[in-house]
Amino acid sequence: MDTLGMEQASEQQQAPEWADGLQRLVVASAIYTDLLTQLPGAFTPELFGRAQSPRQRIAKAIAKYWEQYRARPTEEIVDQLVRAEAEKLPEAQRGALMQEWSYTMDTEVPADPAFIYNELRTWIEYRKLEQGLISAATALAKGPAAILEARAVLDKIAPTSAAAPGAVAINLGNVAPESIEWLWVGRIPLGNVTIFIGDPGLGKSKLTLDVASRHSRGSRWADGTSAPLGRTVLLTSEDNIANTVRPRVDAMGGDAKQITILQAIRGDDKERPFDLQSDLPALERLINNVDANLVIIDPLSAYLGKGVDSHNDAELRRVLGPLAALAERTRTAVVCVMHLNKDQQKKALYRGQGSIAFMAAARSVLGVVEDKNNPDRRLFVPIKSNLSKKSATLAFTHSGQGLYVGGQG
Repeated sequence: MDTLGMEQASEQQQAPEWADGLQRLVVASAIYTDLLTQLPGAFTPELFGRAQSPRQRIAKAIAKYWEQYRARPTEEIVDQLVRAEAEKLPEAQRGALMQEWSYTMDTEVPADPAFIYNELRTWIEYRKLEQGLISAATALAKGPAAILEARAVLDKIAPTSAAAPGAVAINLGNVAPESIEWLWVGRIPLGNVTIFIGDPGLGKSKLTLDVASRHSRGSRWADGTSAPLGRTVLLTSEDNIANTVRPRVDAMGGDAKQITILQAIRGDDKERPFDLQSDLPALERLINNVDANLVIIDPLSAYLGKGVDSHNDAELRRVLGPLAALAERTRTAVVCVMHLNKDQQKKALYRGQGSIAFMAAARSVLGVVEDKNNPDRRLFVPIKSNLSKKSATLAFTHSGQGLYVGGQG
C-alpha cells in the first residue's frame, strides 16, 4: 500500500463513518452560510481530520481567507485556493484533494443556521473528548504512577464530572407554561405542600379527615365548590385508627375504602416508624400503587426523623425540599398538620413550632383558630397563599364525631 493509501486507511480508522458527513457539512457551511461570522473562533482546521488530510487542507484555505479578509469566502474563491494548493501536491494527493473538494461542493447545507452552529459545537465537543481520552490513555500507558496525570487530563475535558460539579440548567423558553391545578381551589394546590396550623385541640385533625372524606366521595367542599373524587394516603401518629379515625370518617360520610393508612415501614423483618429523611421512596410507591392524589401527614413533626433540629433552617430544608419535590413529581397535594407555639406576640405565620422553614416550604398555609365570639366555633383562616389570592374564611363547629360548616367570613 502506498503512503497515501496508508494515510487514508489510518484516517478511516480514526474517524467513524458518521464523522465524514458531519465534518464535510461544517466545512461546507463555512462557505455557504455565515458560520464564520457567528462562530469565528470555533472553526479551526485541526477539527477536520489528521494533519494535511484533504479535508483539513480545504479547511485551512477557508480559515486563512477569513483571517486575512474577515469575509466569508465564496465557492469560487475557495475553488481557486484549493486548486492552487493542489498544484503543489504529488498527483495522487492532488486527486484526493480535488475529490474531497467535489464532495464538499455537493454537500447539501440545511437552511436553518442554528442547526449548523449546533452541529459545529457538537463536533468540537466530540473532538475535545476524543483527544482528551486519547491523551489520558497515553498517560495511563506509563503505569499506575501516571493516574494523577490522566485524571488531570480528564478533568479538563469533563468539567461537569463528579470531580467538578456543573450547573443543571434549562432555558426558560423551552419550558411549557402550566396552569395551577387544585385539589381545593384557592386552598389546597396539587403538586405542592399545604400546612394546616393551629393550637392543640382546635380540630385540625378533624378538618383533615373532613377533607379526605369529601374527597373520597367526590362531593362538595365546605365552601360549596366541587371536590374531585380520589384516594388519600394518611399518616397519623396521634389518633387511634380503629376507635377514632374510622368512626370520624364514617360520621363525615366518607368512603373508608378510599383512604389508606401508612402505619409503618418494614425492613429486615421489623417494623419501624415512617421517617421523612429515608422513607420518601416508600411513600411514593404507595401513592402510585393506590393512585392517591392527597397525602395527609398529622402531625408533620412526628415524622421528621432522628437528629433533625426543628429550629434549624438548613436541616429542615434538607427534609422538606424532597417532600415538596415528591408532591410536584406525583402531582399530589400534601397536607401537613402543625401546632402553634405559645408566643402570642408573633403573627401566626411565625408561630409554627420550630423554624420558619416549615412555612417557607408550603405554598398554602391555613390556620385553625377559635372564634372569639363563639367558643364552640372554629375559623378556618387563610394565612399564606403563594398561588392565588387568599380564600374566604370558613367557620365550622363539631357535633359528635362530625364536622359542620357554619358559614363564610
